[in-house]
Order: sequence, then structure tokens, then C-alpha cells
Amino acid sequence: SGFIQVPKSWNGYKTQDGPASGNGYATYYLRIKLPEAIPELALKILDFATAARVFVNGNEVYRVGLVGTSPELTAPQFRPAVVTLDGLKTDIDLVVQVSNYAHRKGGMWEKIMKGTAAQLQKSRNTQTSYDLILFGSILMIGLYHMGIYILRRSELAPFYFGLFCLLIALRLVTTGERCLLEVFGNVPWEFLIKLEYLSYDLAVPIFVQFIYCLFSERFSQKWCFTFTMIGLSFSALVFLSP
Repeated sequence: SGFIQVPKSWNGYKTQDGPASGNGYATYYLRIKLPEAIPELALKILDFATAARVFVNGNEVYRVGLVGTSPELTAPQFRPAVVTLDGLKTDIDLVVQVSNYAHRKGGMWEKIMKGTAAQLQKSRNTQTSYDLILFGSILMIGLYHMGIYILRRSELAPFYFGLFCLLIALRLVTTGERCLLEVFGNVPWEFLIKLEYLSYDLAVPIFVQFIYCLFSERFSQKWCFTFTMIGLSFSALVFLSP
């Protein structure tokens, strides 16, 4: 028990048994004092690491994954949402139960935003629209350069740049508001995490190869090989391990 900074993972939090690891479970409590004239409020939630239940004044208003006290009783999941709080007449007693046995880090690693339902839904829609516009733009750039490579296979630079753009586009919809979940629903948590990590780990060696194709006379082949092997090693670790 004690005070803990939020948003921040609980890793390293000092307990009676020593610094906390990522695995475990905890209950967070916060009292939010409200003015006498209480507007209609809502909560904007992104992610917990990696399962959670949220209670407001004793009533459960949000649940993601399966919260438990052991790996067998816990199931991870991500599901960003805006939750409307109805019938508020007193201060808010906010209770959040979090458990994690699936990720290196655990706890409330993202902030919970409070505001009116209209404000928060507008914020979510704006961010989602921004992500989707970027996704579409970068996706088209990637497909365009892949098309150039198909027409002129002797030049590898368009291929690497197109592949790099496709990976960045994938990263945009697997992070933040996680727009991929809006389209495909309940994507398996581990599959989603692997896509998020691979979109970064593979992008590094592919971009290095792109630079080498453009500036092979100025860019050391040894450095190109080193960065490529490091990126592929991390990618293999993500792909093959849980």
C-alpha cells in the first residue's frame, strides 16, 4: 500500500518484499472532488497493462481483459473507450483493479482523462481521424513505391522505401487509439503486440537498407550489415517468443 505515480508502470515500486516486478495485481484508489453543479462526466481510457476493471462509486463502468490473481485467472486485452458516468451526485470514488502476467511492465501506464462525454468523444474521434488520415497517406505512398519497384525491378530503393512505409502505416493503427481494433474487433492481444513491435523492429533494418541503396558509396557496408542483423535479431525474438 502507499502512493504511486500515475500514469506509470508499477515496476520498481518498493514493497515489503522488495521492488515490484511486472507480474502481479493491484488496486488503485482516487477520490475526485466535484463542484456542487456536477456536469455530465465521462472517462477516456486507453490502455492498462494488461487487464483492468474500473469502478465509480462502487459501480463497475469498464472492464477489459480478465483480472485475476494468477496467470491462469488472467487474460490480457486492449480496448480504448470513452465511458459515460451517469447519475453523479457526490464526489467520485474511483477504483481500478489491474492485473498483469503477460507483459514485462504492469500497472496504469496510460492516463485516464476526465471531462464531458462530448469533449472526450470529440478528442477520441479527432485522434482516430488523424491516425487514419496518416495511415491512408503513408499506405498510399508505400503502395506507390512498391508499384515503381514492380515496374523497375533493377532498383531496390523503391522496394525498401515502400516496405518501410507499409510498416509505419501498420504501427499507426496498432498504437495510440489502436484503430485496428475498431476495424477487426477483438484481435488476439499477443498478435496485436507482435504487430506493434515488429512494425518498429523491422522498420529499422529496412530503412538502413534503403539508405544503403541510395548512398552505397558513402555508407559503410559493415554498418549496414550490423544494423540489419540487430533489427532482424530483435524481430526474430518478437516473432518466435511469447
